[in-house]
Amino acid sequence: MAERSKSTYAPLPGGDWFRLLQLDPGVGNDPVFCSLRICRLSNAPPFEAISYVWGDSTDTVALTCDGKSKCVTVNLELALKRFRHASDTRTVWADAICIDQNNTAEKNHQVGMMGDVYRQAEQVLVWLGPDPDCYARPIFDLVQGLTAYYADGEAEHGSVDLVPVPGPDEPFLKNARWDLLDRLLELPWFHRVWVLQEVGLARTAMVAWGSSEILFASIIEFVTLVNQQTWVPVNLELGRIIDTFFLLWATYDTEVSWKNERPRIRSFASLPVNKTRCDFFNVLLVTLHYQATDPRDKIYASLGHPSARTKAGQGTIVNPDYGRSLIRVHFELACSLMTGDRRLLALSAVEHIDSADVDSCIISWLPRWISGDTRIIAPFKGIQRWFDASRRRETVERQLIQPNPEYSGEELVSARFQVSGIIFDRVVNFSSVIDRNEVRNRDASEQWVNPVDASLCVCDPSDKHAIEAVSLCLVCGMGGTGTSAAEDDLKTHMANFCSYRKNGYVHEDQRKAETFEHRVKEPGNGNWYARFLSSFAHNRRTFRTEHGRYGLGPQALMLGDVCCVVLGSDVPFILRPVGHQGGYRLVGECYVHGVMRGEIVDMVDAFIRHITLQHRLQRSSARTSLECKRRVSRPLIRGAVQDGDVADRQLGQGLRDRYLGANGAYQLVVAVCDLRIVE
Repeated sequence: MAERSKSTYAPLPGGDWFRLLQLDPGVGNDPVFCSLRICRLSNAPPFEAISYVWGDSTDTVALTCDGKSKCVTVNLELALKRFRHASDTRTVWADAICIDQNNTAEKNHQVGMMGDVYRQAEQVLVWLGPDPDCYARPIFDLVQGLTAYYADGEAEHGSVDLVPVPGPDEPFLKNARWDLLDRLLELPWFHRVWVLQEVGLARTAMVAWGSSEILFASIIEFVTLVNQQTWVPVNLELGRIIDTFFLLWATYDTEVSWKNERPRIRSFASLPVNKTRCDFFNVLLVTLHYQATDPRDKIYASLGHPSARTKAGQGTIVNPDYGRSLIRVHFELACSLMTGDRRLLALSAVEHIDSADVDSCIISWLPRWISGDTRIIAPFKGIQRWFDASRRRETVERQLIQPNPEYSGEELVSARFQVSGIIFDRVVNFSSVIDRNEVRNRDASEQWVNPVDASLCVCDPSDKHAIEAVSLCLVCGMGGTGTSAAEDDLKTHMANFCSYRKNGYVHEDQRKAETFEHRVKEPGNGNWYARFLSSFAHNRRTFRTEHGRYGLGPQALMLGDVCCVVLGSDVPFILRPVGHQGGYRLVGECYVHGVMRGEIVDMVDAFIRHITLQHRLQRSSARTSLECKRRVSRPLIRGAVQDGDVADRQLGQGLRDRYLGANGAYQLVVAVCDLRIVE
């Protein structure tokens, strides 16, 4: 009987020392026997790394390691039984057993090495789990049949795009179980954040589900082949995996990679645009949609990505530290991200679940990389959009960025953040929150309200121009493939919008009420409009402003929130005024029709205000001085407007009331679109 011991671990030296697991031979349900070996990664023997889901940490079994009993999760034991050889020792690496999980210092260091471990492994062994219902074989047969069909077709026709759509008589489609594909993609492994790095760095990856096996490259090529194909008989939600491939896996700089094992993904991975997509912000956008038991792992799990390296190449953008609080990890990451000409892009990742969250969170402007189901509006590296709300290239050097943290011991308790910007309007009406699941709901029941119907409540349904503006807001002004402005081809945009409205996506009484749609004679692509609507409007609201503008903003916005162009950012933001000291809390990014091309900056052309994004704990006053500066080099002016009539003309009564000082004087701290101050 194995000796029971609290620890089976000998201390690791510093540097690149790590442990490998030597699996003794065994078959079936034979008990697992293994031993740990300490060696340097730089001269380690050949080994394979296991990628798996830990499973329930309280559901454990004992195995024998170095003659001692060690508890591991049931899923890890199943993986070890599946991958051990029948007659030979097999050398593998598995994080839960090769790292002393009770030693925080060792864990911090070893997590920082994990990228190098998976990069050096001869093969990554992916364990999806047992297959009691025997789904794996028919699914893998379909995947391998389709990828082989396109590989043969590409060889014959010269391009995968020229391969004819497979007909129902193709042998691999005759008994195809398309209905089972969701069973594969719903497995926990496809939702775990650590697997992104584990397979991303793999030289080759073999997937095991029960007793069946398939190359990981074949699964990903299959996904790229069937994504958004109308001939596929089932509706597959593949967007998350597609984004993961293009924004993350295709940007790893591994020379020997599974991406070279299939022709289609090899061509995708070799695209020059991948170099521009190699950015840690993009990586974080991907990890938001994956799960982690410890939310800090949404960041730490991707430190093996090339974009995580510092410019000096001596470290990573943050260092793994499981002794550090989550909010401090997020703050240090935000400070690291706020460099270069897109230093304010991180603000676009801020997402509050509701209005109360804006007011109660400690730091409103801090991106929380925990979960997210909302696509950001701002362009990011490798994803070009036409927005330039602040004339970023002209104003980037005029930003004022000052994150000022306050600590209580090691705990971060607040952080004010100063930026330069122009507040130009105020929210006076907004719709309900839009849900992408309702975009294509054709249910005619009265209980269902289509997102477009709900969004049009912010405008007069008889006002053609207002409806045009809202229709543009719902897709964030996207035209063509998403890189051009829909308003530049308004005729096509409205045809697409009206096609969406006419083809059963709205109630009949709504369609009759909006007669302008029936004047549009050009055929449109309603599916195209629905796709962008579901992508950008999800978890957002349409809104109307005091000056009659329309926009699409965060679900947490409320009446009285203000619209602001922050210098150096491509998109506007919604801010919430705090107290009477000139501070604000960040609600989130937004799209405002008519200001996305720098119109506010062009029309104001005179005054810039320094804005303080407030923290929740009012530990110190946040005074904001009046600082107005002409874009042409004029001296700095400081002062206040005493005349209420002047203030009314400049800002409007509603905004004037909000910014009246304690002495009754109106502080001229902001310029708006219909204002031009002459010195």
